[in-house]
Amino acid sequence: MAHSFERKRRNRMQLNIKRLLLKRKKTIVTMTAVFLLTFVAYTAYASSKVTVVFVKDGQEQKVDTHTNNVRSFLKEQGIKLGDHDEMSPGPNIYLKENMKITWTPAYQITLEINDQKETVWTTAKTIRNFFNLQHIDVKPQDVVSPSLSGKITDHMTVHYEPAKLVNLKDGQEAQRSIWTTAKTVEEFLQEQHVNVGKEDRVNPGIDEQLASNLTVSVIHVKKVNKQEEKVLPFQTKTEESSDLRKGKTKVLKPGEKGKVHQTYEIIYENDKQVAKNLVKTEEISKPKDRVILVGTKPNAPVQTDKSSATKTVTVTSTAYTADCKGCSGYTKTGLNLKSSPGTKVIAVDPKIIPLGTRVYVEGYGYAVAGDTGGAIDGHKIDIFFPSKHQANNWGRKKVNVTVYR
Repeated sequence: MAHSFERKRRNRMQLNIKRLLLKRKKTIVTMTAVFLLTFVAYTAYASSKVTVVFVKDGQEQKVDTHTNNVRSFLKEQGIKLGDHDEMSPGPNIYLKENMKITWTPAYQITLEINDQKETVWTTAKTIRNFFNLQHIDVKPQDVVSPSLSGKITDHMTVHYEPAKLVNLKDGQEAQRSIWTTAKTVEEFLQEQHVNVGKEDRVNPGIDEQLASNLTVSVIHVKKVNKQEEKVLPFQTKTEESSDLRKGKTKVLKPGEKGKVHQTYEIIYENDKQVAKNLVKTEEISKPKDRVILVGTKPNAPVQTDKSSATKTVTVTSTAYTADCKGCSGYTKTGLNLKSSPGTKVIAVDPKIIPLGTRVYVEGYGYAVAGDTGGAIDGHKIDIFFPSKHQANNWGRKKVNVTVYR
């Protein structure tokens, strides 16, 4: 029984030893497998490493990476590729040793041109470069804010006011061509320190929008009141007098000229007078009529003997009417030929035939030397007829004139 127990104990011990050896063997195999897998993985990882040249914000740096394409590399660098960013090479290109990867981020900015706003994406670094990419030719006279040398930042606003070449004609000054960013004619004139008065005219109007090659004209208007004195002529009237013989006249009232003060508004444009308007008349004195008495007393029979005649002269005669050119209808002695068309009167040179004397004209009859004329000089007379037809029929002829006392 004891012998049987000992045998069982030895058998159990041998079994335990076998189990222990088998367990050790499995551990060694597992450890070996893990080592081999780790070695293979490390070898694979080490062999996937590439060195690339990464250009960011214009700065180059060498970067070791185990990613396989550009997109994965950017993600590894913590960069989210935007839709408007510039990427070279493309995001799906596989990486190669010493490959150059350039990433240029795009910025969203607001471009304001003459109060018109537009959202623009750009990869430009400076405002000058931005305008170049937008194909906008910025002139030295244009207004840009911030300045062209300023850097682009995300969500910034760039103001741009393109200058226009405008012509200015200010009064009598010579026309000038001026670059300006003003929007209206009024802003432009204020910018150029042009003083526009209340009466001045501006063409085009001050509210008009400016455009390139537009000509703005300013006409300076000045209004001045001026007072002038004017003499009013008197009228000549006739009155019949039975105390005077027919053909005789006498001045009853010599007549007086009147006087008024007239106020004119004189308008000047660019210092040149363009209008003169009467605005007020103030009477100082009224004219007084000249009154001439015309005789109606019948004449005594004319003495035609030599004792009553003073002389006889031969003259060249012409004829005229009360309505002839330059005629007033009144004779030098005050006879109204229009109201007394039957009066027989001749115009004479007083040096040859005294004014106011009675005469006898061959072919015309008895008359009064009661008028003168600019063309009646020397041995010439002008005979009055009531109608143009009669005057034309008389024509021009030599006649004898007898002068009486």
